[in-house]
Amino acid sequence: MNAKYDFVGKSRSFFKTSWLDLNEVEEFIQFLEQYIIPNLKDKTEKKQSTTYIFNSKEISFNFYIEKNTRRISIYLKDYGVIDNEHYFWTESQVNKIPELLDVLKKIK
Repeated sequence: MNAKYDFVGKSRSFFKTSWLDLNEVEEFIQFLEQYIIPNLKDKTEKKQSTTYIFNSKEISFNFYIEKNTRRISIYLKDYGVIDNEHYFWTESQVNKIPELLDVLKKIK
């Protein structure tokens, strides 16, 4: 992850790497198939939300649903501890999760 951001007029950047180990790919595929794909179109009631979390050694993949909003967040880990300052989130790429699943199946 290579990110640059501005906060209160100060520009910061960082570079970090994290990996999904090959022996974790099958478990990630199962997580996507069982929890994410069936719930891609789900909605929640007012003041309710649902979060599905996959933890690997170096990342935490979160799928969050609130009302009509769905979001993916990927948190990096430092020696197994989630780094809450360095993460990526997107709402626009949620519909591409089936493509991610296809790629993971080819890797496996």
